[in-house]
Amino acid sequence: MSGVLALIVASAATVGTNVHLPPADTLDLAADLGGAWVRIDLNWDVAQPAPDQWNWAPFDAVIDGAIARGLQVYATLGYTPAWASTGNRRADGNHNDVPHAAAYRAFVEAAVARYRDRVGIFGTWNEPNLADFFEGTRQEWIDIVYRPAVLGIRAQCASCIVAGPEVATIGNVSDDYIQAALAAEVPTILSAHIYASFAQDDSAAGVTKDSFFNKLEARRVVGGFTVGEPSIRESMIAAGHDLPIWITETGRQATMGDPNQLEAQLYT
Repeated sequence: MSGVLALIVASAATVGTNVHLPPADTLDLAADLGGAWVRIDLNWDVAQPAPDQWNWAPFDAVIDGAIARGLQVYATLGYTPAWASTGNRRADGNHNDVPHAAAYRAFVEAAVARYRDRVGIFGTWNEPNLADFFEGTRQEWIDIVYRPAVLGIRAQCASCIVAGPEVATIGNVSDDYIQAALAAEVPTILSAHIYASFAQDDSAAGVTKDSFFNKLEARRVVGGFTVGEPSIRESMIAAGHDLPIWITETGRQATMGDPNQLEAQLYT
């Protein structure tokens, strides 16, 4: 998924672009947008394809390229290489497999040790509440991925910002994951993803389905009844915390114009 990396109060210093592992021209575009940050995928299966083999070159290029363009870097740490998998339960590839905890913790520490002077924020595993990204249970995620990530980051960089739990606010499971994460280890900032409509664009938003506001701030109230899953903020408060909230993936659907007209505009 691609989208915008943003704090709740948007400004040039708190907005960025989710670029995954991009080519140089994507970094150029991110810099041209005027935001301060890029969020990248620091993927374990790419960085350590074998137990004794490291491949840092793609990440060196992206991180150094971002810094050269005046961008700060937020790096999310996942996914499982085949050699570290405990089993391919869904038969859909190894990236979302439950890893061996010690191997994942070792990768986290190696990555943070290498990049702690260049990366401002390290994020825990991306969207662990979606099986496409993590096929284990919530408790397996806490024990094998989330806690080792938070502890590993802090072991190598006490001053680094830790972002988590990086959950998707799709369906009805983000509340459970947020509360479980905050009960296990408290990150520096609470990070989550919202792909929901805005009321000004969609008359159903906030009525028959959650709006962006409902996902972030407060549940829907329809006919005097509260419906839908608790918001990110409500889940955090219920867990007894008051952390900065970062929405590290979001987006607004845009309809592209006629490609011939768009091309013509470039030359007129």
